[in-house]
Amino acid sequence: MNILSLLSKAYDFRDYRSKPAPSFEAELHYQSKRILIIPCSLSFLWLFFIPIDLQLYPDMTLFIWIRAGLSFVGLTLIVVKLANWFNNKQQNLLLFISAYLAIGSAIITGLTGCDPVYLSGFILVISIIPLVPISRKRSYLLLASSISLCIIIALFNGLDLTDANARYSLNDLLAALIIFSALIFIQHKFRYQIWKSNTFTQVEVGNKLEAAEVRIEAKSRFLATMSHEIRTPMNGVIGMVEMLKNTELEPTQRQYVDIINNSGKALLNIISDILDYSKIEAGKLDIEAVDVDIDELCLDVVSLFSVMAEKKDIELMVNILPGTPIFIQSDPTRLRQILLNLLGNAFKFTSEGKIVISVEPVVDVENTGNNILKFSITDTGIGLSQDQCQQLFSAFSQADSSTTRKYGGTGLGLSISKSLSKLMGGDINVNSHLGIGSEFWFTIRCKLASTEFIKKNQILSTHVKHKRILIINTNEDFNEITSDQCRSWGLYTDIASTSDDAIQKLVLSRQTNNLYDVILVDMAMPKDNGIMISTWMRNDELLNQTKRILISSLSNSPSQKEIKDANIDYVIQKPVAARSLKYNLLKLFDKDIDKAEFVDEENTNRILEGKRILVAEDNHVNMMVIRSMLKKLKIICIIEENGELALSNYLANHKQIDLILMDFEMPKMDGLETTFEIRAFERKRQIDSVPIIGLTAHAMNEHREQALRVGMDDHITKPIELSTLKRTLIKHLTK
Repeated sequence: MNILSLLSKAYDFRDYRSKPAPSFEAELHYQSKRILIIPCSLSFLWLFFIPIDLQLYPDMTLFIWIRAGLSFVGLTLIVVKLANWFNNKQQNLLLFISAYLAIGSAIITGLTGCDPVYLSGFILVISIIPLVPISRKRSYLLLASSISLCIIIALFNGLDLTDANARYSLNDLLAALIIFSALIFIQHKFRYQIWKSNTFTQVEVGNKLEAAEVRIEAKSRFLATMSHEIRTPMNGVIGMVEMLKNTELEPTQRQYVDIINNSGKALLNIISDILDYSKIEAGKLDIEAVDVDIDELCLDVVSLFSVMAEKKDIELMVNILPGTPIFIQSDPTRLRQILLNLLGNAFKFTSEGKIVISVEPVVDVENTGNNILKFSITDTGIGLSQDQCQQLFSAFSQADSSTTRKYGGTGLGLSISKSLSKLMGGDINVNSHLGIGSEFWFTIRCKLASTEFIKKNQILSTHVKHKRILIINTNEDFNEITSDQCRSWGLYTDIASTSDDAIQKLVLSRQTNNLYDVILVDMAMPKDNGIMISTWMRNDELLNQTKRILISSLSNSPSQKEIKDANIDYVIQKPVAARSLKYNLLKLFDKDIDKAEFVDEENTNRILEGKRILVAEDNHVNMMVIRSMLKKLKIICIIEENGELALSNYLANHKQIDLILMDFEMPKMDGLETTFEIRAFERKRQIDSVPIIGLTAHAMNEHREQALRVGMDDHITKPIELSTLKRTLIKHLTK
């Protein structure tokens, strides 16, 4: 509750981050630059009037100095403005400009004794005062001061009040004073008040924005610390569970271990959601672009839900449409996160039927040069109304108030998924009908993977082309999806939806001497299951030549004896992904694939075996986890409980150390400082740098950047998985 409460408070300020500040000040700043055209022009126009002044008043040489002085003042104002001395002080700037024009004209007009020629120009100049957005008090003061100054100078300069022309001039000034005063009064609310209210609003918004940024920054630090504190013990829990799973366990014990493992990962997912929301709000979430195998990624995602699908008796399928780019450059972590969120929601609200992940290409109508992929998660769940769909992607909201109580969840998953899809250049939405089901879809923009990655991971279908396959399954969707995939690989496909239909087709193939090369049969057929059909085929000399692949669930998996007796070649666990099916088909007709895989695994093990790795880790549970994992990889492990001891060990035995696993936070000397000292030692001795892999419970990108800055080669976020550790070690020990 404390975490969500803190997030809610920060969320209250999101509008100030997302909405632009009022633009009046920016417009006024722009307009003030335009207003500068007036003094800029007049700064030179003052000089053009000097010949006229000398012609009308040849004895008044003072005009030359006044005009030159006014030109200098105008140029000074321009310089001051260009130097940005008046930033955020537009009122003062406008007041100075208005005063400059009015007072300058008043002085010259007064010196001429209110000559009508000069007086008309003076009245024209002061007519701008009602239009300038300065306060009413300042406007009145400026208007009265300029007219008074003009009259006083004129009186001192010999203005004769008995002269009719002089009285007309004073009447003109009085009329101008009255008219302009009335205009100032009338336009006050449309002029200064609008400026003042907008300025106040901007200041208020600025203050709230600053406060929001401070709170978001504090929240980010708090969540980063909290994530670290939770991930550290969770590394012990999940790490030891993973090692326990590799031991001999009874079925009941294995079930308990799986529950612990799934519960721990569920907790980490919640923490990751909250942390990601914090990073998105703070604008600190970065998207990577690395080579990704979409097929393998989808298989990894659906495999996490295989047990749940089996318990709920839901058919879980992956459908990658033919023609879809399989190898792309994208962010696999964020892509997996969206799929897990959407797939988790589908299982949450679906109790029977099917859930299908589909991937297909989308035409890029904007011609950006990128590939656009559309991922869809379709379910036969409870569905949503149109009103529920509209608020679904907002943070901290779910379809209704009872959703959290009934189904659980933080209400952040879909909001985060929307932000991630936007960051990856796509969009997200839902099509749903209440009581029928939903289709959540999102798109991403991506480029094709590198040529090296495609060559390394591509499974060519040369050896399965023109082979005949019979797909035996009661699920029509599965048959259609699998048939399309097989045809795209060059196979000739046939479908049987019942065991009787399958037997008839097999008998016909024997009679016509057109045997199937392979059958793909489901274990869970209603009458005769896959084992029975395969056993029946074994008793026929011709049909027994047909290869057999069995599809089975975890709970319905046959024993090794049954598989051997039925002459089944391979067993694929549900859900069946395209890559897995293609790989098993190729193994039937290309035995070199198995050899290559064995050789690759053997080479990998040979690379790691006997390597000496120094581990700096202060948590004793984490020590046990890392020691067990390295022992399984046949690696010699030397553990030190802080950075100071690790540094001393390396300085004394650096020739025997192949790699260092360095925890970030340790007593006496932390991982960053230790790494810095190790790199300094290596530079001083001019020896090759040892690979240093950071181990951190922090999940923020800035911690990765810190690690790279001090000289670490890579970093692994806790909790550590054996596969991740192995892959990272191979990467840096084979350079």
